[in-house]
Amino acid sequence: MIPVKPIALQFPDPEWFKPVSILPLYVEPVVDSGERLCVAVLAKDAERTKSLPVPSLRRLRCLYGDAYRTLEMAAVYSLKALEVHVAEHGMTDEGVASWVSPVDGMAVGPVRHTTSRSLDYALEYYLRRYSSLAATANVQDDEAREERSASMSGSRLERLVREAVLEAKPTFSDRFDRKYWVKEGARPLRLAFAGEHLVANFALLHPTVLSGAVRLSKAKLWDLAQARDGVTAGWFGEDRPISFELLLQRPDDKDPMVSERGLALVSEAFEELEAEADKLELRSRSLASAAAMATFVIEQELLAA
Repeated sequence: MIPVKPIALQFPDPEWFKPVSILPLYVEPVVDSGERLCVAVLAKDAERTKSLPVPSLRRLRCLYGDAYRTLEMAAVYSLKALEVHVAEHGMTDEGVASWVSPVDGMAVGPVRHTTSRSLDYALEYYLRRYSSLAATANVQDDEAREERSASMSGSRLERLVREAVLEAKPTFSDRFDRKYWVKEGARPLRLAFAGEHLVANFALLHPTVLSGAVRLSKAKLWDLAQARDGVTAGWFGEDRPISFELLLQRPDDKDPMVSERGLALVSEAFEELEAEADKLELRSRSLASAAAMATFVIEQELLAA
């Protein structure tokens, strides 16, 4: 008989795993049809709450045509509202049951309580379990990379606007990169500029990052809508700004580096953002450069002087 030496099994340290609650967010492409698609997942541990949207909703275009943009907008808007609700009421069956979506056709699933090595790991794992779109696409796909590129371009634009404004008006430094908390425990709402007359976010529209830029720009519009409502809540103290605008830099029509097709796509995207701004009773304004944005910001603030 051959002696068998027992193997010492090593199990992960239980301390590595922390309790996590998971909540899926669904959209009904046809309201009241019963058909549901998962569009995002929220995860909460003892310290924080995070969310992860499905990264490939644009693939729904093959099924719903341009109507997929409506589903995408509904998902982003509802996810923001759900994050605020969870921060206030907690992620329990009772707390979630009182949530009312601001958009028709949105619903949440049951809360799942589990353990995980980290909040990020739980988010990615359960997003793939709940969403066939996420399960069949790499979370780091082209769309996600494009959105990160758009975000980086937007951050650079904000820096250029800030530098140009402060060169002329150094006293405006405390009006940039302002953060406000809608609810205790929720993620802060960030505004690129919050002055005495003007509250603005900045974004860049360029054909190379257009889809991601449009999504980010819409999110910035919704942040501006919340900021406008925050005036009566005392967010801005004695200042009561009256102009809330999304300032967009787009290529000049004579830009030799952008094709006619690219310019047409940018114009289409700008019209889409204008329509969204109109719905929110905001202003979406096209300006040629960071310098032009800086000049506009200064001129608007001088109106309050």
